[in-house]
Amino acid sequence: YAPNNAVVVVTGKFDAEAALADIAARYGGLPRSELPAEHIAPEQGAAQPVRAEIERPVPADRLALGFAAPALAADDRAAFEVLDEILTGGPSSRLHRRLVVHSQMASSVDAGPAPTRDPALFTLWVQLRKGRRAEEAEAAIDEELARVLREPPSEADLTKAKNRRSEERRVGKEC
Repeated sequence: YAPNNAVVVVTGKFDAEAALADIAARYGGLPRSELPAEHIAPEQGAAQPVRAEIERPVPADRLALGFAAPALAADDRAAFEVLDEILTGGPSSRLHRRLVVHSQMASSVDAGPAPTRDPALFTLWVQLRKGRRAEEAEAAIDEELARVLREPPSEADLTKAKNRRSEERRVGKEC
């Protein structure tokens, strides 16, 4: 480990300037290290769809769907994050309204692209209500995804999604 490949985490109530001065005093004199070049190829996704059904003694079905998603630094990553907001970002999102409010088939819906350096999954989770089937939710999700392709989000929807995403990042930095 060396200063150019280490992370220092400071938690609790502290004076930021004093903490930074202390970190600089303790670690600033340590020499940099030559880091080995990385030659790791990104993991490849499945060539064919993968489906699994797991039986558990739970009162209601749960559904998890995964779709290929770009890496954090990919050019189209922001589009996935905005799509996540449009589909599942709060009570006015498309899938929340469709699955939780209107049809009342689910008690919750959430999604998001994995925050990874390599391409990963955009995962969508649905907690269904007792007596409702995962197949119903999957059909409704397929219809909403087709709707996004057929009817792109309005400028107002895009602005709302971008604002929500910006607010989440701002609040996350404050925590």
